[in-house]
Amino acid sequence: MNFDQLRYFTTIAETLNYSHSSQLLNVTQPALSLSISRLEEEIGYPLFVKKGRNIELSPYGTKFYEHANSILNNMKVALSDLEAIAGNTSQTLAIALNICFNYDYINEIIAAFCKENPDCDTDIMIMDFSDIMPALKQGYLPFALTHFSENVAASENLGIVPVAKYPLFAFVSEKNPLAKEDIITVPMLHESNLLVNTFKFKESVLTSRVKGYEARKITVVADMSTMIEMTANNEGVMTGNFALTDEMKEKGIVRKPYDNRITNYALVWNNNRIFSNIESKFLEFLQNYVKNHPLDITTV
Repeated sequence: MNFDQLRYFTTIAETLNYSHSSQLLNVTQPALSLSISRLEEEIGYPLFVKKGRNIELSPYGTKFYEHANSILNNMKVALSDLEAIAGNTSQTLAIALNICFNYDYINEIIAAFCKENPDCDTDIMIMDFSDIMPALKQGYLPFALTHFSENVAASENLGIVPVAKYPLFAFVSEKNPLAKEDIITVPMLHESNLLVNTFKFKESVLTSRVKGYEARKITVVADMSTMIEMTANNEGVMTGNFALTDEMKEKGIVRKPYDNRITNYALVWNNNRIFSNIESKFLEFLQNYVKNHPLDITTV
């Protein structure tokens, strides 16, 4: 048994998806499967069980996860203590951004922070929410800027600093009858093809569809350019917090308030993480910045 096996196991335990875990760990799926098989053989108990096409933790896996996670966290603390003794302090600030976040505002915050801390290097990653959470819990990320729920944050032992509230918009072709509406409500999308960019989001929409309020058809689109083309061709409707770009306007796409919904975004981190000096500085800086320079949502 080694630390890589524990990292692989805990990541899969949190995502319950070999494909997502493979991307997070930058390890091939066959290598992950082999590692888990060898780990199960060594400890003598099955860690996962199949449930249809999906997997879930076995009772043994649930208990083993608690201990494996504790071992990995203790190792991170030990390495951090050794680096402190050696005087090796990283000046790299890594942040994951949710794909729906307003990038202009965070760029403004990071630029202001780097101006005060010229030795700081930044590593900004665009990630889906379904990948952000396990990455935070595993300690691969110090921070993420993403939509949040205080209840989820409390249950997952995450720290949060509210950053901004964004209105949600629906984007439709000017050929679509919905383009004439002042506000597009959820029931209005019942007959529409809702364009989404991840299977996870599709699953959440499908869950709420039982109530009869969401779109009948949901299409997962891999990239934004394709989504824009499909919307322009009146092949679907997309929703999001982003601005109406010149490209969208040229293609005949209009933006309408979507059900007067507001999305809360926050800086999120794992409360078990021991921050580096630059990370502690950024947390304090961001708290003061959003207080003194709040985002004007009318410009979004």
